[in-house]
Amino acid sequence: MGNHHLGKLLLQSGADINSRNSFSETPLIVAAQCGFNDFTAMLIDNGADVAAVDNNGRSAMDFASESGYTEILEQLLAAS
Repeated sequence: MGNHHLGKLLLQSGADINSRNSFSETPLIVAAQCGFNDFTAMLIDNGADVAAVDNNGRSAMDFASESGYTEILEQLLAAS
């Protein structure tokens, strides 16, 4: 749920930054849906795939744009 420190710990332990849930959402997509600015930045900084899409073809950028999360949208655009 956007816990920056736990996310870093998981990555340091070898977790797949681009793993997917049953909806084919990556951690970056979920972070963008929820408006977690710092967590999104941490994922991008650690190589998350900003072009990944879920089962419906929607990306983190789509969710950030639809929800008005401008800071996340700017992060995603800069990483594209």
